[in-house]
Amino acid sequence: MAMVARWSEYWFVVFVAASVSMCCSGCPEDCKCYDQYHDIVSCSGNNDSTTLPNELPAETRILILSRYKLPVVDLHVLRNLVLLEKLLLPSNEITEIRGTVEVFDYLNQVDLKNNMLKSISPRTFGDYSKRDKFRVDLSGNPLDCDMHCGGIQLSSKVCDCSNDPFNCTCNTEWLKQQVQQYPGVWVGVQCKFPKDTDIEDVDIKQYWCETKWRWLLAIMIGSTVFVVVVTVIFVKLCKKKITNLIMYARLNGNPDLVTEGQMSILAGKLGNEWKRLAIHLALRQNDVDKCVNDNPYNMVGQIFDMLITWRNKNGEQATVEALANGLKTFEPPLDQELYQFLEEEA
Repeated sequence: MAMVARWSEYWFVVFVAASVSMCCSGCPEDCKCYDQYHDIVSCSGNNDSTTLPNELPAETRILILSRYKLPVVDLHVLRNLVLLEKLLLPSNEITEIRGTVEVFDYLNQVDLKNNMLKSISPRTFGDYSKRDKFRVDLSGNPLDCDMHCGGIQLSSKVCDCSNDPFNCTCNTEWLKQQVQQYPGVWVGVQCKFPKDTDIEDVDIKQYWCETKWRWLLAIMIGSTVFVVVVTVIFVKLCKKKITNLIMYARLNGNPDLVTEGQMSILAGKLGNEWKRLAIHLALRQNDVDKCVNDNPYNMVGQIFDMLITWRNKNGEQATVEALANGLKTFEPPLDQELYQFLEEEA
């Protein structure tokens, strides 16, 4: 029992000493420390401080730094803050972050908004990118990337670029500079485009300049071909209507041209001889076949289409008189009653 009492007394002394040490930890200059153990530290640099505050309390859980001029933040300087949970660094003119947040076992939030970051190494956040509750705020930074920037997507969702290959083709000159400056960080990272290529082997700027215009040229050619194909289809589908409109305009300017009404009457009078008549009127056999195929089991429609084809081919020469003469000279001769009405109108 005496031994138990001595051990209890020993641990009590240790606890009291630790508590006193924590309570008595000093707060850095230009900083304010809150809570019983100074575990919330807020520091303001007054827009002229260029270095991190010294002797930050080791028990700090939340560190807030603002209004500093910190072109470079080295996370290794803060590695003694083993209990750190939130690192808030807004508006400090930060252009580069060195080290990795993985040195902080309990870290769950990083605030880097309104700084001067253009790019970040994918190892800055490392495996923390896979934590569901880990949050990063990069809003207000001039990030120069199309989809990824050092493991951070523009939606502020964290990702690991070693598992998600880069598109090394669009607006990624910053990436080329990082690969050259920190080659060890990018070992094994590959490009999705060009396919399965190690990122350090790609001349990103040159590749983009070459492929950019190739893609644009392909798009332009494809668009041109598409427009041509659509136009051809449209013209073919509307050819008959367009031709009729042209002939209608001609009829209005030349009253001697044969009308559709006259051709409709004639079509009702002619019979099986119409195919030979078509050849007599200088139409071709494929013209006759088309009229038959377009009007199956409808001889009147076939004859009418044949007369329309004849008029379209002859244009200004497709007069009532010309048609009547063609009927009169057909062999064997046709009954005059078939075309007498045309002679009278001519």
